[in-house]
Amino acid sequence: MRWWGGGAVDCATGEAPERDDQASWLIVSGVVVAVIEDEHAVRRILVRILERAGFAPLPFASADEYVSEMASGGTAGVKLVVTDVMMPGTHDGLGLARLIGDSAEAVPVIVMSADPQAVEVAAGIPGVVGILRKPFRMDLLVDLARDVVEP
Repeated sequence: MRWWGGGAVDCATGEAPERDDQASWLIVSGVVVAVIEDEHAVRRILVRILERAGFAPLPFASADEYVSEMASGGTAGVKLVVTDVMMPGTHDGLGLARLIGDSAEAVPVIVMSADPQAVEVAAGIPGVVGILRKPFRMDLLVDLARDVVEP
């Protein structure tokens, strides 16, 4: 489990991650990443950053929208889910992470939140591979996503 954000500390080691600005923008070959964020402007930024890094982002405005797509089989190609915690609807990001972890197509989940309690809860959910504490630098998202999809 890696926790990033704010002070940018890898909780596995307790140290700041090494940073290579060029390496942060190396291309990942079209890996599909679901981006679930209810704030349109934030979702758009996340999508652009992931596209620049070579990912193929698939945006959703809510966890409920993703769950509906999941039920119809429309998320079969998703290799990573990046989700906010606080969202309107039946499911929030933590509920979504649990649902994904319990599903047949379980994929790794990165959770984004400014809420310290949500961060603690997310750390205990199977399938959650990373937590980004808001606000965070976008290169940390790219690096964490790359770490998850490129073993």
